[in-house]
Amino acid sequence: MNRIRLSFLSATCLAFVFFGCVEAGGGGGGDGDGGSMSANGLSCGAAACGGDIVGTWTLETWCGELPEFPPSEMCPSAVVEIDIAMAGTLTINADESFTRAIDTTTNGSMTLPAECLEMASCEELHAYFMMEEESPVSRCESADNDGCRCTYKETVSTDEVSGTYTVDGNTVTLNDGETEETVDFCVGGNSIHLAPSQSEISFLFNKN
Repeated sequence: MNRIRLSFLSATCLAFVFFGCVEAGGGGGGDGDGGSMSANGLSCGAAACGGDIVGTWTLETWCGELPEFPPSEMCPSAVVEIDIAMAGTLTINADESFTRAIDTTTNGSMTLPAECLEMASCEELHAYFMMEEESPVSRCESADNDGCRCTYKETVSTDEVSGTYTVDGNTVTLNDGETEETVDFCVGGNSIHLAPSQSEISFLFNKN
């Protein structure tokens, strides 16, 4: 599980490239220490090496560092701390078709300093979030220096997505009919490392 401390974000959608959009309740990311993570000998940051990509792959871990998003204009000094866990499968068939289904669970906290609570107290924030039937926020309570810390948990399941792919050397291009993404890949033993070309995030899978 990866962690990063970020400035407070307005509600946003984190794009994990071909895994779809993850609603992270205001922010998220990795700590950049993923290089130590491995799956069957491959580690995060493995160089593209190609290989036999066909099979059903189970997500083992993701790693890397998401860029910090601009702070919220409403409270630039607030801080969000998030843990993101991902689970799911990617099936790549010999007929150049693929399917994927990924679940993302976000655990985190949002700490607002006193200067950001002029419009509402911590107790009022807690009451506000508790009014929402499916609010991911579980509690808001007093923090140091008259601040307020809210904790939350949210799980997002993406619908199964299907599409086609083409392999060119050490890269695979995935097309789901709406988006197309080129991904560097390396197969080693029963694991595969996927590194989308337009992202700082990479993924390690184990073969079923």
